[in-house]
Amino acid sequence: MKNLDWHFRKNTKRKIGKKNSGSHPSLVVGETDDGSAYYNIGLTKSSKRGHHKNIKIHNPQNWKEESYLRDDLKVDSKEYLSKILKDYKLCPEDIEKIWMIINKKNSH
Repeated sequence: MKNLDWHFRKNTKRKIGKKNSGSHPSLVVGETDDGSAYYNIGLTKSSKRGHHKNIKIHNPQNWKEESYLRDDLKVDSKEYLSKILKDYKLCPEDIEKIWMIINKKNSH
């Protein structure tokens, strides 16, 4: 995995609702060695995904509110993650939680 500055992008592969319209933001944490795809972690407002617990962080748009990161690292083509979300900022207190998700993937 090539390192990148972490930032949020609109992920059009992760659809909202049954009609599959819209998208979810994802935190981009790296790119594949061939540069064709990004490693990313999905951002959500839900504390659970099925029986999996998501990781609580500060909301990237308002640190006084809560958001959650999915507890897995995905690889999605750059075509699905083309738009950078400039108004999303990581709270420094959440960095260790993100490394925990990345290191969990790298240990498998």
